[in-house]
Amino acid sequence: YTDADYKEYWVDATVLGSGEQYINRADEPMPRVAEWTGFFAIDYFFHTDSFGTISPHVDVRYTSEVYNGFDRDSWLVSENGGGMWAPETAFYGARLTWQLPDDRTTFALWGKNLSDEDDYLAGGIPLVSVTRASGVVYADPRTYGLDFSYRFGD
Repeated sequence: YTDADYKEYWVDATVLGSGEQYINRADEPMPRVAEWTGFFAIDYFFHTDSFGTISPHVDVRYTSEVYNGFDRDSWLVSENGGGMWAPETAFYGARLTWQLPDDRTTFALWGKNLSDEDDYLAGGIPLVSVTRASGVVYADPRTYGLDFSYRFGD
């Protein structure tokens, strides 16, 4: 849990051409700070002499909504329905690892973002007052794969 807020946040507004000398930005949320985050993972190991070790793994990562703006105009745009907020979301992952009895050979089948949260705003450069635009980066889509490793030597 993070209770992040500004008590006072005065900026020189003369560079923005707003006509005011200073602006108090304490009403804005801190950028890229989620109020709630959590991570949970569980692993289990099934050891056998003849078949090796099988270890399933599952994890979940939760983040409450996150404000992604940095400048005053980004905040004003987001207050009027602009897309500077990433919604709360949970990402799920899983991995199934098989280590052969030789302790050298390992296979792993894995998946990330299994619920395919493809509209989650992961970052970008929202500098509306400087660039009059905002670039955004979305979370990676569902990915999966198979890993193989072999350890040479002793």
